[in-house]
Amino acid sequence: MKKPSKKTIKIIGIIVSITAVVTIVILLLFPQIMYLLSTQQFKNLSDETNIVDVYASRYYFVALRDDGTLAYAGRDFTIGFDPNEINEWQDISDVCVCFARIVGVKNDGTLISTATSDRDVFYEYRQWTNVKSVETCLYSMTAITKDNKVLTTNNYIKYNEDIDDWDGTTKINEKVSMLAGTGSNSLEALVGINEDGTVNTAYGIVTMTPEYTNPDWDNIVDAKGYSSHIIGLTTDGTVVASGSNEYGQCDVEDWDDVIQIDCSPTYTAAVKSDGTMLFAGESAYMNSDVTKWSNVKKIIAGEYHIVALLNDGTMLTTDSSLDVSGWTNIVDFDYSGYSVIALKDDGSVVCDFDVNWD
Repeated sequence: MKKPSKKTIKIIGIIVSITAVVTIVILLLFPQIMYLLSTQQFKNLSDETNIVDVYASRYYFVALRDDGTLAYAGRDFTIGFDPNEINEWQDISDVCVCFARIVGVKNDGTLISTATSDRDVFYEYRQWTNVKSVETCLYSMTAITKDNKVLTTNNYIKYNEDIDDWDGTTKINEKVSMLAGTGSNSLEALVGINEDGTVNTAYGIVTMTPEYTNPDWDNIVDAKGYSSHIIGLTTDGTVVASGSNEYGQCDVEDWDDVIQIDCSPTYTAAVKSDGTMLFAGESAYMNSDVTKWSNVKKIIAGEYHIVALLNDGTMLTTDSSLDVSGWTNIVDFDYSGYSVIALKDDGSVVCDFDVNWD
């Protein structure tokens, strides 16, 4: 075989070098490119003025208009469904969003979802009626009916409890805990709050099991749970916890006068009636001490950060990659752990996201 000439080798070397440089530049600029693309897409919401509720997922936002239709903004190329689907939805009263799914509750109590029939693993929801609220995560969909019965999909992931037997449940909280950032190593924890102040818990096992059992609590008005622990807010403003205390996340026995709770796998946070905050556990990523916050009205805890709405309509966050510092006249918000969208008192919205999301 004839050896390539020195000229050919030189040309190949130049091409390889140029390719390497271009690749490095693309990799370095990728977050900024995604930021610009996403920022442009999020401008789809900037002209909305009749919004009544907002929902944040990792890669997109959904807003519910006062006429029962939806507005969407986000990264169309990463979510696994066509966002134009929801433009045709009508008579929507509530929405739940997950990474690759948007579910709408209609005024007639039926559900509609972005999943198409050939890849819809939650097909049971099509027969559900009389629904008032719904939760959906990676592997399941759970709904509460208007007569406080619980419905759940069961063809993809099996729960350790027969959720269909739950009765008198007024609220469901569902959260997903992940291992190694992969959906194949995860656990979906369900916590149901009942009319009589007790709670039910269930978990859908993929490769994890939770570190708590069904707690014998009463007088509970709200409860949240991850794979590590479960917390409950009682009628007298105290907080109870069960499960792993590896990070001190269950050290809540002295808390009182609490009006709201939330948690991540490693910490528990609460808002007191005077607007101050309580915190137990650890998070290595937070850039501020939330116990020094005041005038807090509502919080949402992500896996690593907390976002708060204050009584004066402004917001705070422990996540330095989210800029909410100039937001005013906010009445509600949603936080996905990576992005935040807020509803203003005039029906318009503002939103921001982590530029490094992927």
